[in-house]
Amino acid sequence: SADMDFPSTIWTVIRGAKEDPRGARELVVRRYWEPVRAYGRIRGLSPEDAEDLAQNVFLAVSQEGFLERADRAKGRFRGLLVAVTENLIKNGWRQKRRAAPLDEGIFEAAGAVAEDFNRAWAQNVVRQSLDRLREESEKLKTPYHRAVDSFYFQGRPYSEIAGDLGCTESHVKNFVFRGKTRLGELIRNFIRQSSGSV
Repeated sequence: SADMDFPSTIWTVIRGAKEDPRGARELVVRRYWEPVRAYGRIRGLSPEDAEDLAQNVFLAVSQEGFLERADRAKGRFRGLLVAVTENLIKNGWRQKRRAAPLDEGIFEAAGAVAEDFNRAWAQNVVRQSLDRLREESEKLKTPYHRAVDSFYFQGRPYSEIAGDLGCTESHVKNFVFRGKTRLGELIRNFIRQSSGSV
């Protein structure tokens, strides 16, 4: 079948929350835990508190009926998570060690997506896509991941990479181009699968 294992957007999952609330919650947690945790770190929390914050955000999201009430028309899903996260920080979740009650206004506040959260989310997309490129490269025995990682993320020149890979600079340029093209496809696929809007 041409259907993918993932729904086409996170909103497909959320619309199905009534039929499969546990499955919907698990998918949301899997895709968004790391960006929420990273957002907490950007806000100055310790690693332990950022982890605790993420846990409480997803406890809140898991409250009965929460995903069913999340309405696509009120903004991007990431905006909703930012609103929940800010609500918990503001309500001193650390003292309570439990999810603070969420008021209805949180859904209205979801339209404004925090820039820091978007940055954390984007970094997570790139990291997961790079991991996928590495897995593909290992499986197919191609140097695309090593070439892309060395050139774009480590800032190494073609001549050094060629020495590492035991090939010509011309080959390295080709590997970087092909790897970058594939990485772009993986990033677009990830975004399509995890969010209704980029």
